[in-house]
Amino acid sequence: MPFCPRCGNKTLDEDRFCVVCGESLDRSSPEPGLLGNPVIAMTTESAYSLGDDGILKVGTQFPVIVFAFMLGIIISTIVTIGFDFGNWIPMTVAFTLLMLPLIGEYRSRRLRRLLGMPREALRIAAGVTIAPWPSIQFMSVKGRSLTVRFVDRMISATLDEDDISRLRAKGAATLGEGTRFIFIPEEPRHSPIRRFAILFVFLFALTQVITIAASLGPFFPGEQARYTTLYNSVKGSLGPTPFQEWGEIYFNNVQIALESFVPGFGEFVLSASSYNTGRIIQAAAIQFGVAPTSFLSLLYVLPHSWVEELSYPLAGALGLYAFTWRKQSFSQFSNWRTRASTKVSLGFLLIALMLGVAGVLEVTEPSIGIGALLLWAPVGILTFVLYSKFKQRIISFFT
Repeated sequence: MPFCPRCGNKTLDEDRFCVVCGESLDRSSPEPGLLGNPVIAMTTESAYSLGDDGILKVGTQFPVIVFAFMLGIIISTIVTIGFDFGNWIPMTVAFTLLMLPLIGEYRSRRLRRLLGMPREALRIAAGVTIAPWPSIQFMSVKGRSLTVRFVDRMISATLDEDDISRLRAKGAATLGEGTRFIFIPEEPRHSPIRRFAILFVFLFALTQVITIAASLGPFFPGEQARYTTLYNSVKGSLGPTPFQEWGEIYFNNVQIALESFVPGFGEFVLSASSYNTGRIIQAAAIQFGVAPTSFLSLLYVLPHSWVEELSYPLAGALGLYAFTWRKQSFSQFSNWRTRASTKVSLGFLLIALMLGVAGVLEVTEPSIGIGALLLWAPVGILTFVLYSKFKQRIISFFT
């Protein structure tokens, strides 16, 4: 077979799986009630090869992930010696984001090599376990979701769409449809991109409500002096040149975004950062002798505020997406372009670029006065061009 029927990649006659997308290259027609070619189901930790002899669990070297995480902690600790503890968290997140694509590629290559082995050799390979069909108490297929229950454990994995009908026929013939096996057509629901958008909008609205409330509400005892000192300290720490000023702003904002990426902790960081921003806005307004409402309104008409304030909720939503909505089939995991780890790292790279643009705008706006409003033109044009060019890739990011 010269080409893969799914992705079009060139293949060799002896290849059993496409090395790019993981598609099975054996198209022999099985007998009724037999799978013939194994069906591959994926979980976050392992792959499961469902064949006529049973279900093989093929590990994906999960300890490698643990090792990489521990290595990230060690490196982050060494790098941040002499700094405050707050730098340790963003450094660990940054290192993890850099390692994710490499770990994903390693796991993918190992899986493709194992699953490309003859079935007999795979059954006796190190780390591979088998559960025969009679040991299955219950199996269900709902859309692309596979659930298998045994006496002592349960599997919840994701299937390729092309394998659903074959596995349904096998389950019904072997386990008996309606008894130990059921098929449930997937009901229409919110798409992943819509769920992500809802989460992002919620986080954005939350941060803005906190910022506005903190900038307009009265200070608690001792807060005004503390936030005034903080504002003067931040203002005084900015470098003398525009590039140094941009660097200070950029790396501080990236640190906030990295901390916002951590599920659970990130939402706390977003809330605390928004509160501090609001208090500093009020302290700055008092120093300039203007009403906080006027100072806040000015910030909201400047483009850098929107680019920056949109970046943090994006980081928070991306972190939750990475840990809760990353179910992928084997073909998706086998292709680096559709692999969740790659998507997450590229997603955060986009956020880092947005913060870079926000920093440039923030440094530029004071020097051009009212002309800063004209910066909305290039920001709007750039946003429109990028969205038009990468619309389909953005949609495919969540599928």
